[in-house]
Amino acid sequence: MATHAKSIVNAMRKRVLQFRKGVLIKDEQEGGYFDEP
Repeated sequence: MATHAKSIVNAMRKRVLQFRKGVLIKDEQEGGYFDEP
């Protein structure tokens, strides 16, 4: 599944890939999607 909905990502707690400007910056097997400080 591909989504930008933080609530769905956090509820599923599955693999999270996060990109910034086309560059992979996060790859977590059981990640969440939280705002960075």
